[in-house]
Amino acid sequence: MAYRFYYIDDDPLENIKGIARNLSVEKDLLEVVPFQHGLWTNVLSDLLEDQSEYSGLILDWKLKNKNKDGVLADFNAAALAQQLRILSVEKKGLQKDFPIVLCSAEANFYSVYNKEKTIHDLFDIVYSKDHLSERYHEVIKELNSLARAYIQLMDESFNFEDLGYESDEFDPRFIEGIKILFNDGKIVHVIIKYLLNNIILENGLLIDENILASRLGVDLFDKDMNPSIWETLKFKILDEIRYKGILSEGWDRWYQSRLLKFWNELFGISLASLNSKERVQMLNDKFDLKLSFAKPLKYNVSSNFWYVCNYSKRPIAFEEAILVKKSDNMMPWIDQRYLSYEEAFNCDLNRDIDLVDRERVIFLKKRFSHENSRN
Repeated sequence: MAYRFYYIDDDPLENIKGIARNLSVEKDLLEVVPFQHGLWTNVLSDLLEDQSEYSGLILDWKLKNKNKDGVLADFNAAALAQQLRILSVEKKGLQKDFPIVLCSAEANFYSVYNKEKTIHDLFDIVYSKDHLSERYHEVIKELNSLARAYIQLMDESFNFEDLGYESDEFDPRFIEGIKILFNDGKIVHVIIKYLLNNIILENGLLIDENILASRLGVDLFDKDMNPSIWETLKFKILDEIRYKGILSEGWDRWYQSRLLKFWNELFGISLASLNSKERVQMLNDKFDLKLSFAKPLKYNVSSNFWYVCNYSKRPIAFEEAILVKKSDNMMPWIDQRYLSYEEAFNCDLNRDIDLVDRERVIFLKKRFSHENSRN
């Protein structure tokens, strides 16, 4: 089913229409209707009056330029999103909850947004405009999935049990947290944000494609490997371990616990004990595939891959992974993020590297620099 999103921006109308056209190419999934901003009272009243006409909202971050009529916005995206969230909870003029997405073309958008933590709960997801333009097929799936999830949860008969989350698949603390949200007023945008932050956009209970490939030892960056072989493995052979719950239409995820069980039952040996060549050889022999195995990155040696570099998304082994600076509120069931040696050497030590690994990075950087100078 196609869902309609309104898109409010301060860019020239033709620019806005271009982004909207890209996001509307899959007509059975998404339609994006572009608007330039107006004044606060007009925009808010239009959104309330038209609430049956759209399933979600995309907002430009700053709204600092005049529209075609020379009008400068007297509000920003955060203020509008906050008002809409309040009205949806209080049911005052707004009888539904819906996805609100933030976007920007600002060069430092993500770094500034990440510091403004007080507004994070207002928006389901954030995109750069480059992402909207260059990866629109991916964005279309995600926005469609968000709209569908909101509609599912807004159904009064939909309760926690309908999520289908089995206790042996998820950390009991995660389960308890979502049960509380269902019992405490069932505010839909709060539940959606909880799911996004805890299982969809972070690896841990569920894992994304890059982590899946790392743990199976597969090199997704090998141009000589036929992409259809990987597609067969992740969607057909591993279908039983795929997450198929709410939001799964937008984000491909696999159960971490089921992956380990799948491997143990199939081969009778621990996945973590094998290197990438061994893992891939076993998969190729078992399923008659031609997967390529991943190799260590520059400065790295181990091919017992488990994580990926947070920047390059290439596989790294735990013993050679450099810990990224931890966020203040990371839940215990979420995997830490790591960097390869090469990426860590090029980072800002205090900003990007966790305190426990800073001395290690300094030591390794000096060591490899010394070895290179000798060669």
